[in-house]
Amino acid sequence: MKGHASEAELNDRIDGVLSPRRGEELERHFTACPTCARRFATAWETVNRLRALPRRAQLVRVTPTRAANPRAGT
Repeated sequence: MKGHASEAELNDRIDGVLSPRRGEELERHFTACPTCARRFATAWETVNRLRALPRRAQLVRVTPTRAANPRAGT
C-alpha cells in the first residue's frame, strides 16, 4: 500500500464494507504505519462511543423560568 489510508477506507473498515483482502491489506499497513493505526483507533473509538449512546434522548422543555433558574420546577 502506498501512502496513508484514506478517511473513506478507514470508515469502510469500521463499517465492515471493505473486501476481506483490502481489510487485510489495511491491517498490515497499520502495523507499519503508526499514523494510520492511530487514526483508525481514534475513529473506531469515536464510532463505538456514538453507537453506545441512547437512541432517543429525553428532551427537557426550557421555559423562561427554567432558563433563569435551572432548578425551578424540580
